[in-house]
Amino acid sequence: MQSDLKQAASQVDSNNTWSTSQSYANDDLNSGTAFSPSNGTQITFFRRSYGYCLLATNPRTTTVFSYKNSTKTVSEGTCDVTVSTFAGSGASGSSDGTGTAAQFNNPYTGAIDSAGNIYIADLGNNLIRKMTPSGTVTTVAGSGVAGYADGPALSAQFNQPRGIAVSPTGDLYVSDAYNQRIRKISLTTGQVTTLAGSGATGTTDGVGTAAQFSYPEELVVNASGTIFLVDSNNSRIRQITPDGTVTTLAGSTAGFADGTGTAAKFNYPRGIVLDKSNNLYVTDYTNNRIRKVTPSGVVTTIAGSGVAGSTDGQGTAAQLNGPYGISIDSYGVLYITDLNINKIRLITPTYAVTTMAGSTMGYADGAGTAAQFNVPRGVISDKSGVLYVVDSFNNRIRKIE
Repeated sequence: MQSDLKQAASQVDSNNTWSTSQSYANDDLNSGTAFSPSNGTQITFFRRSYGYCLLATNPRTTTVFSYKNSTKTVSEGTCDVTVSTFAGSGASGSSDGTGTAAQFNNPYTGAIDSAGNIYIADLGNNLIRKMTPSGTVTTVAGSGVAGYADGPALSAQFNQPRGIAVSPTGDLYVSDAYNQRIRKISLTTGQVTTLAGSGATGTTDGVGTAAQFSYPEELVVNASGTIFLVDSNNSRIRQITPDGTVTTLAGSTAGFADGTGTAAKFNYPRGIVLDKSNNLYVTDYTNNRIRKVTPSGVVTTIAGSGVAGSTDGQGTAAQLNGPYGISIDSYGVLYITDLNINKIRLITPTYAVTTMAGSTMGYADGAGTAAQFNVPRGVISDKSGVLYVVDSFNNRIRKIE
């Protein structure tokens, strides 16, 4: 594994695309000079502020090795990261401001736009907040009063917004959990409208307000504007076309079963993300598993044994404990907030699970597992490989780089 890392690093360093444009993809490891890892070793590329890191995993061992290009060294363990506080004072509140001068109240999840702005579903404040790349936090929607009202963004009302997504046109979609609705925020017109949901809990498919949800959580939008969302208490994955037509893609009653469409079962799923091939990845919270859903609704399990724990390993040999938020980077690496153990886990494109940050419950910045989180729910990956964690009970947005 260590030898493979050195060979892979040599190939990365000699790749003209990398050296000229700072752009690199996992597939490039198979181009140029022939290189094939030995004995089943798998190499994963990560962009870091210092350049890059390579991770070597192998299904036959839980030991991992990494190569850091800034020091040209191979060491045992995952790629090193540093956790810092990007925004939030830690005190619950709704003050706008920059960095730690801003306040949140049980922030839940977030999403990033093409300019690097992050939008946060600030659940306890019933607000939608915007955070610029420099850390300036402002309020873009919500009066702060729990309720239900469409209209001008700052006069509109939400009731425990939990999920947020950015559409290809730059509009925001919000899963307004206690209102059992999906809301749309037009940043162009400044208006909040209801896209789907009657307000009553249920499982009914339909168009617009004829449809029903039961505490919807995270959602994601594809390039054509179709929304995929986790309908948590219904243990279903629903999809909404741009005209507001709601259908069920996968899931039925609460349980665990791989399969197609309604033959599959989830148990209170929470997070959802979309890859470049339009496959969905879902954090199946109570089942302690990560599930993959193809565009045709075929559900498989890619990680997690189903037994709550923190063991790293390959695919279903690994253990998770309350996986909640999920994000994917441009290299196909999945990042998971493992809520019940306050850790951030990563899953390589070959489904090797490792722990990258977090230890016991608390609040501490620091390197990797020296850092502490308190109920991390959302995780967002930007184009440069930096992660942002919505650290809910610490009322902060944390940065991992």
